[in-house]
Amino acid sequence: MAKILVVEDDHLIRRLYQQAFTFDKHTVLVASDGMDGLEIAKKEIPTIILLDIMMPKMNGLEMLKKLKLDPATKKIP
Repeated sequence: MAKILVVEDDHLIRRLYQQAFTFDKHTVLVASDGMDGLEIAKKEIPTIILLDIMMPKMNGLEMLKKLKLDPATKKIP
């Protein structure tokens, strides 16, 4: 099964994704902002990242740019 990183600042939406993906037997990692999401992505190297755009601290587009600059994370969809 996949290791999915959900980066979402809305607690209810984050929890919904977490429950749905866990139900399907995926490993789910969660972050509430782009800075935490970037740190988790670099440490855990997930299979895929579900990324919100409008978030505090670092928005989704900034996080995406940083992910694509890092050779370890640039190919994560």
